[in-house]
Amino acid sequence: MTKALTAEHKSATVQRPLREKRKLMSRQAILDAALYLFSMQGYNNTSLQEIAAQAGLHEQTLYRHFASKTELANGISDMELEKFRVFFNDRNANTLQTWREWVKRRAKAHSAQKSSSFFAANPSGSSIYLGFQFRYERILADGLAKDMAVDLNKDPRPMLIACMLWGSNLHASSGWVKSGAKGSLVTTATDVVDNIGLLFPELVGGSIS
Repeated sequence: MTKALTAEHKSATVQRPLREKRKLMSRQAILDAALYLFSMQGYNNTSLQEIAAQAGLHEQTLYRHFASKTELANGISDMELEKFRVFFNDRNANTLQTWREWVKRRAKAHSAQKSSSFFAANPSGSSIYLGFQFRYERILADGLAKDMAVDLNKDPRPMLIACMLWGSNLHASSGWVKSGAKGSLVTTATDVVDNIGLLFPELVGGSIS
């Protein structure tokens, strides 16, 4: 290989990671912008043009990453779920206490936006939301089954409790939004978990520092 070809090969090798890094940064900027706008003004009321502008990118750049708003919404769901999965896998407490800490943190974040899940009241996003909900519930159910030392395929209780945790949190946070953000969302969200803990005292214990 000649010196010229060697230099060209090295240059291409350096440029490739840089291009990949820029692509990842653009994708993340789009997801962050979409999450912010969906939360602030609703899924149906937000256009892809607005998302591109919020991300500081050309609209065609957005389309290279996401062909539609539905695809973008799926990307956000995957991003948010992965955050929870990492948090859950790093837990140092049982499932109930871990979930309580998670909703507490999310409530603090959403309080500033006066918004709960941006898909909850949007029919066009309902199928996305249901898939998102099931994956959350499955992670919780797996954790609860381990806490209870039962087989999830044979004992329905972990999944039932997981559905209660997810559904009651959604109901409480949506009610907070509809009330005009009166009171503390953190208190509203954690009270729900505490009340479920009273129903299942065997699941209570441990804490996250």
